[in-house]
Amino acid sequence: MNEDPGETLDRLVRELADAIGEAEVVMGEAMDVARAVAGDAETDTGGATSGS
Repeated sequence: MNEDPGETLDRLVRELADAIGEAEVVMGEAMDVARAVAGDAETDTGGATSGS
């Protein structure tokens, strides 16, 4: 690997930016799932307490 240090840095910065973007997407999806689960838990809790 006889890459120019400047090219190596540019490549690493691009890879880091891509990884951060992917992490943001995954975190957004995780938040959507968490909201859905929280909504289901509220629904389940409301049904369970009224039935007890």
